[in-house]
Amino acid sequence: MSMIRPLVRDQYEVMAWRITGGLLLGILAVWLAGLALHSNSGEPAPSRTSAAAELIRDDATRPVAVRTIRFADKGRDLVALDTADGREIKSLGFERDGFVVSIVRSLDRERKRLGLSAGEPYRLTRWNNGQLLFEDPVTGGQIELSAFGTTNVGAFAQLLKANPEATRR
Repeated sequence: MSMIRPLVRDQYEVMAWRITGGLLLGILAVWLAGLALHSNSGEPAPSRTSAAAELIRDDATRPVAVRTIRFADKGRDLVALDTADGREIKSLGFERDGFVVSIVRSLDRERKRLGLSAGEPYRLTRWNNGQLLFEDPVTGGQIELSAFGTTNVGAFAQLLKANPEATRR
């Protein structure tokens, strides 16, 4: 019986050393990955808006339709208004148009967080390659909508259908 006890203790000791070694290797791997990711810390990081703008303009050479839209609160819902003539484009219910309402509300929260005016219009652009870009001219934020799927792109595309400003570029 006395022979079993030292073997069990030694097994626990070996296991403890293996766990410690594994943790140290994991910490080392995370540290090296951090060094690799931040190796270009001498260069300024590109801004989110410039990266989004480059992504869009790589294969989208000209806007086909542009509309500036102001959103007004109507309870839980929103009303999309054309800034050119002030008429209502569409009433957006949270249950029906939740994606559009969520995007606009999140951009409004960002404006408020930055202490900027929440009532300024947004810009919706359809490019010649079919992509839709939703922009916040106040903060410079841009959302390329095709990343969210065809249903969500269609929800924003409805805001362009009724007499968008035609571009002549």
